[in-house]
Amino acid sequence: MLETRSAARSVPHGVIDLAECHDCGLVFNRDFDPVTQLDGTEYEESQDFSPTFRGYIRELVERLALRHDLEGARILEIGCGKGGFLATLCEVTGATGVGIDPVADPDRIPPASRDRLRVIPEFYGEQHRSFVEEADFICCRHTLEHIIDPSAILGLLRNQLGGRETPIFLDVPAGDHVLETGGCWDVYYEHCMYYRDQAFAGMLARAGFAVDRLEREFDGQYLCVEARAAKQSVTVPPRGRPADVVPLIRRRAEWTRWFDRDAPPRVVLWGSGSRAVGLLGAMGASAGLIGVVDINPHRHGRWMPGFDHPILAPKQLSDARPDAILVMNPAYVAEIRTMLRELGIEVPLLQVDRCPT
Repeated sequence: MLETRSAARSVPHGVIDLAECHDCGLVFNRDFDPVTQLDGTEYEESQDFSPTFRGYIRELVERLALRHDLEGARILEIGCGKGGFLATLCEVTGATGVGIDPVADPDRIPPASRDRLRVIPEFYGEQHRSFVEEADFICCRHTLEHIIDPSAILGLLRNQLGGRETPIFLDVPAGDHVLETGGCWDVYYEHCMYYRDQAFAGMLARAGFAVDRLEREFDGQYLCVEARAAKQSVTVPPRGRPADVVPLIRRRAEWTRWFDRDAPPRVVLWGSGSRAVGLLGAMGASAGLIGVVDINPHRHGRWMPGFDHPILAPKQLSDARPDAILVMNPAYVAEIRTMLRELGIEVPLLQVDRCPT
């Protein structure tokens, strides 16, 4: 998040050159430069202000707690962000938790959880071995897609686990979902890895982990895996079908054409996160957009990279007078309809995953 319009305009651009590994099927940006990535508390990734997302996380936590008997457990999260998922785990199970992430902010931990939850604003490394050795459950959510060499984390974790079969929960954006839906808005620079189902399972097998469960969650958007350190070599699954990027190209062309020729004068995006940045980057322009709205109060009045308008709170939509709202994540459509109804706003909703015509 940027504090001024000029800072938003001056954010540097990088090249995205997607490639596919012919051995395992992993899709990645081969031009990614990790030096460009800045991690700090200004990185605002939290989705916890959405009732829909909180409901999903609560239900996921309850399933994990039941399957892995997490009552009173010691939990470690690698890449904990602002700590929302870890706080929910500790709240539901009575567990104690440690979260490691360079963007972690102790002030964002809910007051009720601070006596049993600790966050460490660092990159995960060898210095955290004791936390791994003491943990009864380890999770790593929406982290590995940002790292061009995921074996660095997975290899270190496998080494620190030794002979312990501590259950591990991993969660990344589903690369196959991005390809199948033509999700050009989900292709952006911070995501250098696009984990397809079999490629992700194969990567874990090569790193010495046995996969117990692999499934897509949250409207198919997340690839969730439960695994453990294997005591012997694991059979690597065969490579899946080749990646098909035609849906990506077609969907980008549809939205570009719509904004160029068919869009009404006043369009607002709902959602100021990575998807909005990804869509604007894919189209190469923001003509016709008069604003972007988000329910996260930590975003209000700040700027998205590359966008001229400050981020609005939902209650400011009446003043914006949009002709249409483009919803960046279809999982939130019902929630947004309810919110607009409560605000007394009637405006057509478009979904980014559907053809605009």
